[in-house]
Amino acid sequence: MVDEPGGQRAVVTDFGLARLASEAGAKRQPHLRPLMGSLASLAPEVLQGEEPGTLSDIYALGVLLFEMVTARLPFEGKGPTELAASRLVEAPPSPRR
Repeated sequence: MVDEPGGQRAVVTDFGLARLASEAGAKRQPHLRPLMGSLASLAPEVLQGEEPGTLSDIYALGVLLFEMVTARLPFEGKGPTELAASRLVEAPPSPRR
C-alpha cells in the first residue's frame, strides 16, 4: 500500500488471513475450515486442506511479485476449479518467458 495518494513510500501490510483461517478452523471441524484469501494466491497446501502459515504467505507474495513483473498470474484456468487444479499439477512458469 502507498502511504498517501501520490506518495513515495510503499508499505507492506499483513492482513492476518492465515491467523484468521487457523482460528476459524480450530473452532470447526478441520475438513470444514473456510478458505480465506484470493483463489489466485492460495498456496497449494492450503488448497489441499492443510493449515495456512508463514509459507502460505510467502507463496502469496510470490504470486503478487510474479504478477507485478509479468502483468499476468502464474497459473490460469477457465474457472475456479481449473485455476486451483492448475497449481497442483503444473510446474510454476518462469517469469522470464
